[in-house]
Amino acid sequence: MQKQTFGRWALALGLTLGAGTAPAAQTLWQGPPGGSWHAAAHWTAGMPHAQLDALAARGSIVVQGLDAQAALLTLGGGSGNTAALGLSRARLDVTSLVLGRDPGSVGLISVGSGGHLAAFGYPPIVIGRQGQGVLSVSVGGQLAIVGALVLGELPGSSGSLLVHGGWVSANHGMPLDVAAQGAARLEVLGGGWVNARPSQMTLGRDGGRADVLVSGPGSLLTLNELKALGGATVEVRQGGQIVAEQLHLGAASWTVGAGGLLSPTIRAQMAPDSVLRFELAADGAHGRLTSYDIRLGGRLEVLADPGFVARAGASFQLLSANLFSGNFAQFVLPALPADLRWDSSALASTGRLAVAAVPEPGAAALMALGLLFTLRRARQRR
Repeated sequence: MQKQTFGRWALALGLTLGAGTAPAAQTLWQGPPGGSWHAAAHWTAGMPHAQLDALAARGSIVVQGLDAQAALLTLGGGSGNTAALGLSRARLDVTSLVLGRDPGSVGLISVGSGGHLAAFGYPPIVIGRQGQGVLSVSVGGQLAIVGALVLGELPGSSGSLLVHGGWVSANHGMPLDVAAQGAARLEVLGGGWVNARPSQMTLGRDGGRADVLVSGPGSLLTLNELKALGGATVEVRQGGQIVAEQLHLGAASWTVGAGGLLSPTIRAQMAPDSVLRFELAADGAHGRLTSYDIRLGGRLEVLADPGFVARAGASFQLLSANLFSGNFAQFVLPALPADLRWDSSALASTGRLAVAAVPEPGAAALMALGLLFTLRRARQRR
């Protein structure tokens, strides 16, 4: 089924590119709130099609029950204007897509059950160009991207891709930029699935601010690099997982909650200003970073639930790898009772953090005397 669907996207893309490079004509939305896409009278130049751009500066549009097409689809134009489109039980194919074109504008798309949005990304799909753009994909909804995707393209913009139970597929190997120069939010929740194979995903490409949340359960997959270049915040929680070929943590904050998994298959590379944070649940459950090769650096933080009770001998396998190199420059660990201490001596070689007992003062003194006695005996034998 997916192969047949992808074939239709590729065919439509070929037809679109083969149509020539002349700019497409444009039709403007003039319908009532909640009006149907398929009513020709709701558009100034008739219903959009594969060679006709569609612009809705404001208003709300419904695509339901019947498939639709457009060349470039733009939602949200002009300061203070909001345009929204709801897609369910129908398929919408567009050559490209812009949400929130102008400063102060808002463009929204909601893909619901049975909705299929295919965007070919020539030129790139932009969620938040100068204004605010939000594209949400809920349970039963699908988004297919064949081309480049940018969230938060220009300074002052914001773009959000919210995958709450739906699925997103980006199969063309083009870059996916989460926060280019603006702000961006990527959420994969409630069984949502983002397959960005084999595209490279970059967080904060040109100084943008990216927030990523993968949780309960949700999956973000790429058979390429996932790279944080700027100040990004990434959270993986409650059965969420991020799987990549290589993971560059960069100058970003990465939080792995209980049940969360960061899993670069080849390499995880930390930077001097990376922050890797693990959370311990009340029962000691925690997430993990696992890879073939882990190159440590930056700061390790461990946060404990208020109900967490530390016990001597307890250990936590935070990292798993065949190869370890480097070490953390700084540790920030939870406070322990006076008779316990954290043992991080094996962390850089085995990935294991442990809790050890602090020897009592009397026992420590006896140990010191025993060591002194042993040294004296050794000298006497010489």
